[in-house]
Formats: sequence, structure tokens, C-alpha cells
Amino acid sequence: MSESYGEILSLLLRQNLLTEKQVKYAIRVKSKLKSNKIILDIIKELGYLTDEIIHDTIRNNLLSLRIGDMLVELGLISKKDLSTALSLQKKTKPWLKLGEVLLQHTFIDERKLINVLSLQLGFDVVDPEFLEIDDEVFKKVPFDLYESFSFIPIRMEQEKILVAFTDPLDTDTIKQLHEIFEVEVAGAIATKQSIRSAIINLLPKSFKKQLGTASVSDLSVVDLVNEVITEAIDANNVSAIHIEPLSDRIRIRYRADGVLVPHKNYPIDKLPALNSRIKVLCQADVADKRRHQDGRILFTHGKVEMDLRVSFYVTVFGEKVVLRLLNRQNELLQLHDIGMPRRILKLFQDDALDRPSGVIIITGPTGSGKTTTVYSCIDYLNTIETSIITAEDPVEYVIEGISQCSIDPKINLTYEETLHHIVRQDPDIVVIGKLLDTFSANVAVQAAMTGHKVLTTFHTEDSIGGLQRLLN
Repeated sequence: MSESYGEILSLLLRQNLLTEKQVKYAIRVKSKLKSNKIILDIIKELGYLTDEIIHDTIRNNLLSLRIGDMLVELGLISKKDLSTALSLQKKTKPWLKLGEVLLQHTFIDERKLINVLSLQLGFDVVDPEFLEIDDEVFKKVPFDLYESFSFIPIRMEQEKILVAFTDPLDTDTIKQLHEIFEVEVAGAIATKQSIRSAIINLLPKSFKKQLGTASVSDLSVVDLVNEVITEAIDANNVSAIHIEPLSDRIRIRYRADGVLVPHKNYPIDKLPALNSRIKVLCQADVADKRRHQDGRILFTHGKVEMDLRVSFYVTVFGEKVVLRLLNRQNELLQLHDIGMPRRILKLFQDDALDRPSGVIIITGPTGSGKTTTVYSCIDYLNTIETSIITAEDPVEYVIEGISQCSIDPKINLTYEETLHHIVRQDPDIVVIGKLLDTFSANVAVQAAMTGHKVLTTFHTEDSIGGLQRLLN
């Protein structure tokens, strides 16, 4: 019997519910179909097994199944996605379960995962936030196990404990709950947000503080803002926080590894106080809610000191706030550590960085590493014989031995004003934080034509897009 059939088919074979001949025939049928129908659907259509038999078999053998292989078999993710997620899982601190890694890095949408697991594996979908949770059952579980917000026991049903999971194939938690309740665990599926809300409503206030959680009603606006920022810092890979007013709620999303990921929602009535608190922190005009504004917050969390760049944007539902997170204690990456293949890096050094003059433009979308690359280039070029001067908005890394200027339009220290003076400073290398308009692009080209080397960034998808924008 071959294990190459996958987790579910191998299980059905071991249970003698299918024969090798039936499986091979189903695979042959699948190979002739143009649609991407999964093998289990074909087996059901051939009349070999029913939904009920497959569901019962899987539920009774959850502890022997691996979620990653099952998701590949069910057609939810590719083998390449699984391999990448497993590699990411090894690097996560604190350690995350595979299901959390898959959701966090958007290999799979949470709603899609829930729907498919419900349809294919027969798990019920529940919403614990609006269910009546048995308080006695809830209290039997040590409160510190609730910290991950990945499950909540709901009630006893026919000598089984009904538990809502974000991942109903979480074998470690199922084992723990089986030991606690000494009965069989009946799994259901729920979103993490719904489980979190239900848990927070039931936890004692003292333990909410211990876990660093609180219901929205318990949180002051100061705590609420601190929670949103500190949770982003703790995640390690968040580069921006989006606080977005919708018609019925405030949606918080984090940009993690370049991708926007939903974090949590708050009631819409919290928006005025939330925005006012952030404006106070970044010294923006609290009274003005009709104009776009910018600001800056220096935020310390534990041993981490963050520089937060804040943008307020007026929308039909209120002010949207985006906070960009800059770690002031980030180590500057050496040029050979930024991820360029060795051959391309050598060409980049010889044909661009080591040239006496010219414009070097680093292009890419938000979160792609433009700034990191530019600073690595500056570090490479920074020698005792070289004068480097910058105009940045903002200065994100302070480098010893170069002259860095942080743009501040509030005191008329604009790009235009600064670039007028920058070439009078006798620089060898000019660094312009970003090309914003025709004027800055013209200064960059003129400086290069007069024998200077210019480093800058351009917000485009790729290098060809950067060239097209320059031509425009």
C-alpha cells in the first residue's frame, strides 16, 4: 500500500474502506478530467464511499492526521506553499502552529479554510461569540491555555465535549482537552476573532490583565492604542498598521511581509477617541478633522524603541490612520546580506556603486526593501575619502560619518528647499530619500551630469515602471 496517495486516502485504505484498485481507478479518472476536482469528490461520485463514512473516519482518526498534507490533498494549498510555510514556521518566534503560519502569510483565506473543512470533513461551523458557553466547562481549562485564542470549549453533548477550534486538526490541543475532560472531543470550526471575543467576555478581569487582553469596553482609549501598537511590535514582521473606519466598525490591519493581514475589529464609536489619542501622541491638530495630516511618534515597548510615522487621511467614514513602524535599533544590513545573488551583487557593485557618477534608483512596491537596500549601499560607499549628504523623509537609520537631513515641511524644510542647497555642500554622493516630483527627478539627473553619484528610491512595481515614470 503506497503512502503517496496522501493522508486521507491512506487512512481510508488502512481502515479497509477502500481498495487499492478503487483508488487507482479514481486517480485515473481524475487524470482525464479537465476540472480540478479533488480525489475525494471523485470517489464519492463513483459511489465507493459516502460523505458520512469519510467524515466519521476522519473525525475518529484526527490525532493521526497532519493538517499540511490534508490541505494539499484537499486542494487548498500547493505542495510548494506547504514547503514554504514549514520553513517559515521554523523561523517564527514565538513558535506558531502550521495553521497559524498558513493564515498569517495568506497562503489560505480563513473563510475559505473554514468552508472547505466544513464541507469536505464534516465539521460544524459555529460562532462562539454569540453562543451560550457553559461556564463550568470553560473554567475547567487552565486560563493560560486560552492565551493563543485558538479554541474554546462550548458545552457537553452526549458524553462528548464540543470545542470550537480555529484549526480542528490541532492534535496537540485535542490531546490536552481529552486529558482535562476525560471524554471524547467533538470539534467545530470558528474564526479566531469570534473565539477571542468569547474568551475575553468569560475571563476574570484579573486574568485579562495578566494576558494583556481586555474587552473593548474595559479598555481605555490609551490602552487600546497601546495594544494595537504593541501587538504589531511583538509580531516582529509588521511594517505598518492600518486603522480604517468602515460603515459599521473600525478595521485594524497589519502589513506583514508586504501583505495586508486582518488583525481585529473595534466598534465604530471608538473612532473619534482613538484618532484623537494618536493625534496627541504625534502632535497633530486634534481639532482639525477635515484635512489630511502627518506626524511622528517615538514609542518604547520593553527594550524596543520604535519610530512611528503617522498619516491621517480623511475618508467618507472618518479619518483613516496609517502608522509606519521603523525600528530605531535595527541593525544596518551589509550589502552582501540583503539577498542579492552573488553574481548580480558583483555586477551591481562594479557597474553601479563603484562608478564615479550617475543615478542609482532602487524601485519596488511598499515593503519590498527599497530603504534597506539604499542604506546598505550607503554603508558600502561610506569611506573617509567620501562626502555623503542626504535628504530623507524621514531619516530611518543614523549612520556615523555622513550628513543626514530629515525633511520637515512644518518649518519649510522641504525637499525643494533642501535640494537647492545640497549641491552647494560639495558632496561626492547625494542621497535623495525618494523621487516625488519633476523637480526632485531633475535635481537627481543634473547632479549626476555634474559628476556626482546619486542614490534614490522610486515607488514603482519594477525597474521598467520606474523608467516609464521618469519619462513621464
